[in-house]
Amino acid sequence: MKMKHYLNRCYQVFANRGVKGFFVFLRERIIRCDRDLVFEYKKHIDTEGEVNVKDDINYTVNIIDRDTIENIKHHEALEAALSNESQDYKAGLYEQDVLFVVLKKSELVHTTFIQFESKYKRILGEGAEVPLIGNCWTSVKCRGQGVYPYILKLACKRMINSGFSRVVITCDPSNLASIAGIKKAGFYLNKEITSYILMNNLAIQVVVQNNIKTYRFKYL
Repeated sequence: MKMKHYLNRCYQVFANRGVKGFFVFLRERIIRCDRDLVFEYKKHIDTEGEVNVKDDINYTVNIIDRDTIENIKHHEALEAALSNESQDYKAGLYEQDVLFVVLKKSELVHTTFIQFESKYKRILGEGAEVPLIGNCWTSVKCRGQGVYPYILKLACKRMINSGFSRVVITCDPSNLASIAGIKKAGFYLNKEITSYILMNNLAIQVVVQNNIKTYRFKYL
């Protein structure tokens, strides 16, 4: 089953990224360097208040989880949100994961996932009990309209109301627009992690938290 899964994944990457993108994908599976800013949201430190969305009268927010994934009214949103490379996320929606899909009429505007079980969380040093927001995307023509921070705030409220004490999200340090949206939603920087990952199974990490630098060595 694992071999079939890997072959299917390679096919999806090749179909979506082309020859050059496929070889970049393979190279990164041998060795890569990741830099992650890890932000956290806690109810008692959120001072940002509500986030408004410009021209939100035509937006429809679909919240898809294990209780609603089979609901026929969400089929259009689910199919629009799950590209060939993100089909793996669908299995998590039958467990504890949550997907937020924003449509403007029938056009896909934004997607945000909340995940609980993932290898990426092991890289971050976060347990399965901590909701991780990721795989966020906003269409180019709808950026700057407040959709991203609005959905982040909505996602955090759902998690806090469900009994979770904190929510985390990550971002590349160079993505200034995403960082601005994350902070606008009420997140605060928790730590910065630089990971040198070998064969997708071994990580050598430099972690900076509260101005203190530590080194980690872990199997993923």
